[in-house]
Amino acid sequence: MGILDNLKSVLGGKKSGQAKAESGKDSITYTVKSGDTLWRIAENCYGDGSKYPQIFEANQDLLTSPESVVPGQVLQIPPVDSH
Repeated sequence: MGILDNLKSVLGGKKSGQAKAESGKDSITYTVKSGDTLWRIAENCYGDGSKYPQIFEANQDLLTSPESVVPGQVLQIPPVDSH
């Protein structure tokens, strides 16, 4: 079972190929894989890549910039901010 499958099972299997972090739900974790960007992770988790700053803010203890993700890092994916 891959990372996306794990996210889908934790979040109830949203839309084909997408996991969703929903407002009001607990944070989930995501292990960065080769080729990932915060934009791509936000697209997969929130359905909107432009929400990547939420992931960056939640992981400032690990990330020095939004471009600094590296494979193997375990990021906290907070619930989507509906504002």
